[in-house]
Amino acid sequence: MDKPKSLVLTGFGVNCDSEMCYAFELAGAESR
Repeated sequence: MDKPKSLVLTGFGVNCDSEMCYAFELAGAESR
């Protein structure tokens, strides 16, 4: 089965994007 894909949005006023990507990858998803 393919890994689920996640898209983490970044921008001004949005923080913790690297932590969110790491959490998705720990859960088995492919994040970008």
